[in-house]
Amino acid sequence: MSKESEKLDLLGFFAEDHHFIKELAKAVRDLIGRPATTPEQIHHLAKLLFALERLPRRTPRLCIELTLGQRHANNESDHLRLTLDDTRFCLGKDRYIIIDPSVGGDSAGETIFEVEGQSRELVGPTALMDWVEAFCGRVVDSENELEISDADGSEFDWEAGRADADWDDLKSDYA
Repeated sequence: MSKESEKLDLLGFFAEDHHFIKELAKAVRDLIGRPATTPEQIHHLAKLLFALERLPRRTPRLCIELTLGQRHANNESDHLRLTLDDTRFCLGKDRYIIIDPSVGGDSAGETIFEVEGQSRELVGPTALMDWVEAFCGRVVDSENELEISDADGSEFDWEAGRADADWDDLKSDYA
């Protein structure tokens, strides 16, 4: 594979994003170890962990969305969302707010960080760090609901190589 075609296989992360990806991979390992995590969730979390450890390299045929949510006594809720597929990595927040108990509420979502192809978007300078910190905090609290959807469902190549060296070649805001 040529150097140019190898670059096309990489998502548009910056070198400094590697730290956050490693933190997320550690958090996914912790989710796997939660006593309430089901065997099916462990399977999907293992696929997500595999793909996180391959970043910035794409994982073909992957399409996983994970949410960690908090439900409040008044039926409001907020969720942190991680989406990873073969073209996109996205971190977001979703909320359900009761406007009027007799009528119901409204949902709102926000994308905090997104890499799609070679495009990278970040809401603000501390938004990514704040999101990852909140996510890691929710992992240790088993009261937070874990939901995972795996839209693909088929097998992918578990033997595909890891990509630690790829992070060294990425552009950086600090270089």
